[in-house]
Amino acid sequence: MPRPEPLKLGAPAPDFALRDATSGASIRLSDLRGSIVVLNFDRGTYCGTCRPFQRSLRDANPQFEATGARLFSIFGESKALGILHLNAPEAVRKFAAREHLPFPVLVDPDCAIGKQYGVYVALNYETISNARPATFIIDDAGILRFIHISKRQSNRLKPAQILAELEKLQTAK
Repeated sequence: MPRPEPLKLGAPAPDFALRDATSGASIRLSDLRGSIVVLNFDRGTYCGTCRPFQRSLRDANPQFEATGARLFSIFGESKALGILHLNAPEAVRKFAAREHLPFPVLVDPDCAIGKQYGVYVALNYETISNARPATFIIDDAGILRFIHISKRQSNRLKPAQILAELEKLQTAK
């Protein structure tokens, strides 16, 4: 399968529909036009650096809400090497409930959206068949305005950095 072209700032964000593990609702990116969207990709509920990051997003959620941006987390799901689905919707739902995550947590079956967004890693020293930590900010017209894809699981943006990027976007209008 050919590798997708890297996403570019100023290009339309690829549309997708994923199920919210917390509510069961289907979320389609194109239905969110008119709102600024923040997408955060993570490996999942089992990941030792992902769990604290999700908690930090929870704690900063009032600031995200104050910007008017819609915040979403996306957990990749894979069966690499026959390993069980560690991010199956039920596991993600339980994690989101236990951590009181106030934003939708989407499950990406077979990392299809992660591949589309260029955050999928087939194999490296940190992971097998999963997503790199990444943050995308999409403006109200569906255009990519900020892209950060980490090379390591431990190198991810802090909520304050994401909020600063949101402020830049809103100031530029």
